[in-house]
Amino acid sequence: MLARFISRYLPPVYVLAFLGVILGGFFEGIFGDTLPCPLCMLIRYFMFMAILPIVWLMWTRRKEEVPKGHAVTAWGLAAFSSVGGAITAGRQMLLHTQKGDPGYAGTVFGLHTYTWAFVVFVIAVLGSLVALMCVDEYKRLDRKRLPSVIMAIVLLTVVANLVYVFLEAGFHWSLPDDPQCYLLFEEC
Repeated sequence: MLARFISRYLPPVYVLAFLGVILGGFFEGIFGDTLPCPLCMLIRYFMFMAILPIVWLMWTRRKEEVPKGHAVTAWGLAAFSSVGGAITAGRQMLLHTQKGDPGYAGTVFGLHTYTWAFVVFVIAVLGSLVALMCVDEYKRLDRKRLPSVIMAIVLLTVVANLVYVFLEAGFHWSLPDDPQCYLLFEEC
């Protein structure tokens, strides 16, 4: 009973939690007048790496049952990506621990987006471990619309982030440590 509940509701909640943080950082970068630094972009990449196996799991369930081994692999990849993301977000948090350091960019509900990312990564690791303990055959879904909508949102978010990074970095090989402008349009 618990395994069925987890296999049905944890994947969309997992993906939507990450999308919330990604889109929050994305909109903060556009409307908050703060460009993401290279560590911010690495955190986003880890988020995408963490949600893609789960999106694949949800997408596959639309058509057929997912064997137990494939579900374990998807949740394992998500857990490893979340650990990498937590390490990266923790590194960024540690960069701003000195007295008087206001941190990078603004805050959302009192915390910086990289702090929110760390919290979500830690919860995602725990959620992945719970999913691994309760993994069962992932039966074919009755509802097929939700995975399609989530897949469309994820793909649009990936493309939007790629365009955003291209605008920020231009034709340079790397992002500046403290970005001030869009390098595609002007030199800072």
